[in-house]
Amino acid sequence: MNDSLLYITLVILLIFITSLMVIMSRLKSKYPYYKNPYFISLAERTFFNALLEVVNNEYFIFPQVSLNSLLKIDLKGKDYWTYINKIKQKSVDFVLVNRNNFDPLLVIELDDTSHFLKSRRIRDDFLEDSLTSAKIKYLRIKTQPSYNISELKEAILNKISEV
Repeated sequence: MNDSLLYITLVILLIFITSLMVIMSRLKSKYPYYKNPYFISLAERTFFNALLEVVNNEYFIFPQVSLNSLLKIDLKGKDYWTYINKIKQKSVDFVLVNRNNFDPLLVIELDDTSHFLKSRRIRDDFLEDSLTSAKIKYLRIKTQPSYNISELKEAILNKISEV
């Protein structure tokens, strides 16, 4: 009789554990994603805070904008895919946008030490050429521990007002 009770207890325990495992697996997300704790880097946050002072609610500031959102391609077929593949996984650090019509006025890229690498210089040149051909103004700023607000404002306003 003790063997029967032990057997029944083990079967019930096994059913319970199996059920618990099924429930837990359903609660677990089916995707391997988690929130990026650093949406923008510390250097980008420092610049963003300076940029807030500079624009003073005159423009919207968008960080980490996909190049694909800024540039459209006037080609079809294979040519379209050739050029979309060049921009679809690239982003720019900041875009200043007109508050009334959301027209992108200025793209700002922060240059840290990685911009000395040949591959990064090639990317920067491509970015500048692409934006220029689309008539979007482009400004590169060296990363700094802090920014002189009046100098930054002058550089940004000068670039936006260029014809």
